[in-house]
Amino acid sequence: MPKMGGIESARKIMENNPGSRIVFISGQEPLDEHELYRAGIYALVRKPFEMSDLYDIARKVALQKGIVD
Repeated sequence: MPKMGGIESARKIMENNPGSRIVFISGQEPLDEHELYRAGIYALVRKPFEMSDLYDIARKVALQKGIVD
């Protein structure tokens, strides 16, 4: 992202929307996973990925939020 990095973006999102679930998708290496989780991300998906990876995360969030059974 040209103006803001992923960690800073995650912090800003969580600051303004504390109930958000951020799924961070990256192909970058090296990546400071611990710092991303401290910034508030919910999950990290590394490229390349399968759509089922995103589906599983979305389903987990929906279950936690009581959206699906």
